[in-house]
Amino acid sequence: MGRSLIDIFSGVRPGILGFASQIAPEKVIELTNQERQTNNLPPLTYNKELSDAAQVKAIDMFANNYWAHVSPTGTEPWSFMINSGYNYLHAGENLARDFSNPNDIVVAWMASPTHRRNILDGRYKDIGIAVVDGYINGVETTLVVQMFGVRQSAAAEVASGNVVSQVYAQEIPKVYPATTISPFDAKKSWSIALVTIIILALALDWFFVWKNNIIRISGKTWAHLTYFLTLAVILFIIRQGLVL
Repeated sequence: MGRSLIDIFSGVRPGILGFASQIAPEKVIELTNQERQTNNLPPLTYNKELSDAAQVKAIDMFANNYWAHVSPTGTEPWSFMINSGYNYLHAGENLARDFSNPNDIVVAWMASPTHRRNILDGRYKDIGIAVVDGYINGVETTLVVQMFGVRQSAAAEVASGNVVSQVYAQEIPKVYPATTISPFDAKKSWSIALVTIIILALALDWFFVWKNNIIRISGKTWAHLTYFLTLAVILFIIRQGLVL
């Protein structure tokens, strides 16, 4: 119910696309490498081909209106890597959406066993990141696509016993709050403000009727107040930020 009200008023709020500029891809890489170094692993090297693949993957999610590792047409992340020119031996993918800063994203990934496993996988050498704004199901969001990989350096490497593998993190139900203003926060604030105004208007109406001993033939002020107070509580407890 609360989310529906947020979406309803998304068209009357100021345009705030560009919020994703607060999430610098290089900062996500830096924080990822800090986690690896903390766990005695070598840092990953930025790879343009992986970043290009991540960018195309994010655009594809917006274009086809989905939030998943595998597209509705069955396209897997690895196809984007190969198409960008990155021939991998091992590869992985982490996704995040609706976060407003890099630190919260990496904290959320590290709190999830499968995302953490990708970040701390010692086989990976390269990393690519894309941060893209857009709309999924009519709701403005920011997608972060993180891709890992190690190249097939030579036929001898495969012959030595290594097997080509792909890993993408599994969805977790927990959500994580962002700490700065995001599109979600802005829509939430607009909705809370509107509900607050309605509650105040209903309260003043009730007080005026009570003060002047006005008898109404019909009226459901208390029912309306209860409804909007419940809605206000829902809006206050809604949180954002998902990893996949």
